[in-house]
Amino acid sequence: MWFLVKTLSQLTDALRGIEDPKYMLQIFLAKILLLSFFSVVFYQIARNYNANMHLYTLNKHRENSLRAFQTFVTSTDDPQTKDTVLTQATKAIFEAGNTGYVSSKEGSSSALETVKIIDQFKRD
Repeated sequence: MWFLVKTLSQLTDALRGIEDPKYMLQIFLAKILLLSFFSVVFYQIARNYNANMHLYTLNKHRENSLRAFQTFVTSTDDPQTKDTVLTQATKAIFEAGNTGYVSSKEGSSSALETVKIIDQFKRD
């Protein structure tokens, strides 16, 4: 806010003839250039932070899922239940979920669903 007030006061002084208008225009453009540069840098820092926090959250989730995976393997003796439980556990481990840090693309299919579709075509 101070930047804009100071710049506007300098521009009004230049228009009154107190300072050279060409010099003031150069100062104004230099300030705008610096402000836009720092805005882009701040935007990139925020994007990098969000991307890194997204990856950290996903990796923590995968770590916790892998720790529980062995328990899921030994939890039942029924083959159909075991297959369903292991499929869901594998899905939880290897699919990227929504963490809130990065917007996810809706409508994208997962790798596990693609493998299931290929297996269905092989069976036919």
